[in-house]
Amino acid sequence: MQSTELKHPISRSLEGSFNMYVQDLQALPEEAFLKSFGPKCRTVADMTYEVILVNDHIGMVLRSEKPFDWPDGSITAPSEFNTKAVVVEAFEK
Repeated sequence: MQSTELKHPISRSLEGSFNMYVQDLQALPEEAFLKSFGPKCRTVADMTYEVILVNDHIGMVLRSEKPFDWPDGSITAPSEFNTKAVVVEAFEK
């Protein structure tokens, strides 16, 4: 692995964003991951699942792979995204 000083500024920025998001997820209590705070508010699990989809989609495009079709409507997490540990682990992959 390269030292931080040798990495491209974009790589450092992405890595910093990733680390901050993981820290935010880890700081949240377990019950926050599946709680909707209002009728039009998605859960932390839903939002994190969408971030994972966005990251995967962009990665596929950058690698010149055919990206998957983007889901219609509001994106919600699959039923297995039901604990803090599962959500954090999925994001870290």
